[in-house]
Amino acid sequence: MDTNPNRLRRPVVAGYLYPKAPHELRQFLDACEPVPHPAPARGVIVPHASYARSGRIAGETLRATRIPRQCLLIGPHHDGSGQRWSLMTRGTYHTPLGDVPVDTALASALQHACPRLRTDEASHRTEYALEVVVPFLQAWGPAELSLVPLLVSEEDAVEIREVVGMIAPVLRQTPEPVLIVASADLSAHLPDDATRRADAELLRHVRALRGGEVLRCARDLRLASCGPAPIACALELARLLGGQEAQILRYGTSADTGGDPGSATGYAGVLLN
Repeated sequence: MDTNPNRLRRPVVAGYLYPKAPHELRQFLDACEPVPHPAPARGVIVPHASYARSGRIAGETLRATRIPRQCLLIGPHHDGSGQRWSLMTRGTYHTPLGDVPVDTALASALQHACPRLRTDEASHRTEYALEVVVPFLQAWGPAELSLVPLLVSEEDAVEIREVVGMIAPVLRQTPEPVLIVASADLSAHLPDDATRRADAELLRHVRALRGGEVLRCARDLRLASCGPAPIACALELARLLGGQEAQILRYGTSADTGGDPGSATGYAGVLLN
């Protein structure tokens, strides 16, 4: 058991959502489609289900992306407890591939710019949505990779615009580019054909970088989705940082990888430019 108080958490989901053994995890990562020239991006959207269900979509999207030294990870807070905007400002993510530090300087700068971002370590210790993305960043990012993890349970479009409006200038002024990584699944618990129809509507707004419309669409369709808030944050941030479009690199549902077609979840890998 990991008793280091400065470590964010031990890999409690390894073996459940992704391989626990380092060699098995490497084998999965190596099987993701290689890209000769990964593209620079302002951000990406990737799913956070098990690697068996959505890992290829997440992995092949991130393998196609040039990963800089600093990444801002934005994910949902599945159990809804804790702060609406839960920021990790210190510590280390631990996966079977090793440790990745939290970028304390960047996290502190974001918190100084936006008081709504509250330090909330307890929420991060019980949430898996960001952890499952980290091995991909370790595999294809630089050795000096660092992370700023942010969990979001707020789905009010006005508040999201206010928050991203305060943190965008910080990201714009960093000496190096910061990659925005939104961890988000799409429609869930619908028949496969209904999932695909709902996701097509969501992705129509994603392509246009309309975060508020993603939130409205999810509400209007009454989707059981753990993704609209992180997606909206990423889209609004990308737009404020000069982004103009989103490219859907990969799409699929859990039914494509052996899941129940009567209760499917949609997954997309999106590049934000």
